[in-house]
Amino acid sequence: MKKVKTVKKQKLDKKSFTIWLIRIITLIFLTIAMLVGSYLTTDQFSYSYKLGIAYSGGYKVQVDVFNTAADGYDPTIPNGDNEKGLDLLKNKLDPLNNSNLYLQTLGQHGLELTIGKQNFKSYDTVTCS
Repeated sequence: MKKVKTVKKQKLDKKSFTIWLIRIITLIFLTIAMLVGSYLTTDQFSYSYKLGIAYSGGYKVQVDVFNTAADGYDPTIPNGDNEKGLDLLKNKLDPLNNSNLYLQTLGQHGLELTIGKQNFKSYDTVTCS
């Protein structure tokens, strides 16, 4: 006759149960975070929402402001008022104020224009008049 050895089940103490529960909750949280992140990076999500310049990319241009009516005008040295140039450029590019467009002044005679790439289909559509 063979002897059967009985093994007592170990009781799960409070400390090991707490560690086990924290590990399970962490795994569930990481799984949910990965699923949400993968959804947010899909093409369906990115095309249905209009993202800002920081996420969708864009073009950045520095523009000098010239005042051709001023005395001693030199076409190589910017001499215009950047605040007036800012208003003129903003009214020309975005008259309804609904584009993904950022304008700011640079020094006394300069402007910086940042515009989202979704505003232009190609470089041919960006023209100066």
